Amino acid sequence: MLADLNRQLLQTAEALRRKTALTKEKQTLENTLQRLRREVDDLKTRTRQTRARLQALEGTSLQAGWHSLLGDRDEQITRARQELQSLEGQIKKAQRAVEETEARLLGLEAQLKSMAGMEEMLENLLRQKEQALMSSQHPLGGELQALYRRQSDLRAEKREVGEALQVGLNALDRLKEAIAALESASGMGVWDMLGGGALISAFKHSRLNDARAALEQAQATLNHFARELRDVQVSQEPALEMGGFELFFDVIADGLLVDWWVQSKISTALKHARDQHDALIATLNRLNQRYQQMEQEEEHLRQRRLEILRSPV
Repeated sequence: MLADLNRQLLQTAEALRRKTALTKEKQTLENTLQRLRREVDDLKTRTRQTRARLQALEGTSLQAGWHSLLGDRDEQITRARQELQSLEGQIKKAQRAVEETEARLLGLEAQLKSMAGMEEMLENLLRQKEQALMSSQHPLGGELQALYRRQSDLRAEKREVGEALQVGLNALDRLKEAIAALESASGMGVWDMLGGGALISAFKHSRLNDARAALEQAQATLNHFARELRDVQVSQEPALEMGGFELFFDVIADGLLVDWWVQSKISTALKHARDQHDALIATLNRLNQRYQQMEQEEEHLRQRRLEILRSPV
């Protein structure tokens, strides 16, 4: 059975190589056909222009009268006729090239149509050989079983790491929003302490409310991210603490001392958010590196599987 499968695999693989070559040739011919058609269109445009110029020279137009006065009308007519004859010859030649290319394309398309389904046929043969090897006592059958198990594990791990990355990117967006709100509140706070007035104070408290909402969202997404990290067994950066944001914004009283106290709290929260941001990026980079490593391993396993199945065993 394996010998027969190997023979069919060799034939199908050779047919696929031929199909790949024909596909490339078809693309080349399609590009050539487009160029030839543009060339025919350009030649036809030039022919129309030359014919119009010749008719003007042969008639009683201002152009004909001008060249008659110059004494070169007959020479201009002769040149236009020669150019027209040359262009008509070029058009016929280009049209023949278009027809020949179209015929070759039709032939290639017919060949490629007859090869439809070759990829599915090859994959089906590979699966048959895989099943035959895995159910036999051949050493490669055991390796295929191990490859299959590892591929299954990798798919599950990749899915979990991908989910963790998505949650982490969402947390990063929330942190950026929180930092922007805190920076705005900090700027308003400075103006407020310098005597910015009621309007500045109102703006500051508005931005403080925005910052509070953003920090609450950031904290929630960071907590979610921490759970995802535990699922994929990836350690977080030491600076990436799931907590530490003090919700200090419910301050109604006003005055320089209160303003100074609030401003110091804003600065503390802003520094903490920036530290969290940097730590989160470092953790995301590690996660992404792990995801890429799994993709590389997955490709290595795929190549090894094909190597085994295409070998004459």
